Order: sequence, then C-alpha cells, then structure tokens
Amino acid sequence: MRRRRPRRGFDEAWKYAMRTFFRDCLQMLFPAVHDQVDWAQPVEFLDPHFYRLAPSVRAKRRQTADVVAKVYFRDGTPRLVLIHIEIQSQT
Repeated sequence: MRRRRPRRGFDEAWKYAMRTFFRDCLQMLFPAVHDQVDWAQPVEFLDPHFYRLAPSVRAKRRQTADVVAKVYFRDGTPRLVLIHIEIQSQT
C-alpha cells in the first residue's frame, strides 16, 4: 500500500497564487464575472472555512472553498466569489 504525501504545502501554494493573481485568475476562468467587478474597489479576502460548498450534500470529506473574496460589482452591490480548485497529478 502506497502512503500518500501531505498535500498541505501544495494546496497552500495554489491558494496563495489564486489570491495573489485573483484578478487574472478571474479573468481567465470566469470572464463574465470578471467584467462585472468594479476593480476600483478593494477586494477583501475572507476565511474560506466559513463557506462550505454544497452543504446539503453528504460527503465523506467536507468541501470548502479555496478562495473567498468579497468584491463589488459595477452596480455597487457587494458579492462573494468562491473558488474551489482541484489539481490532479499522477506519478
């Protein structure tokens, strides 16, 4: 039986990159959302552990968002952007 290596450092690196390049990531992955954001307003990153994905679904492992950001749309309304990514690799 093969032992799994800890993924925490790997996951943290991706979360850091998503926060650091948030605007670019949003433009590449969700261009329609990117175009609605008022980028003159500050982006506030929130603790993702408070935002579970699909809380009504029973799963063996709880899914939480990797990045949770409070942004303002051009119409002035505040919105939450939740992003969860799964990086797959094979060795």
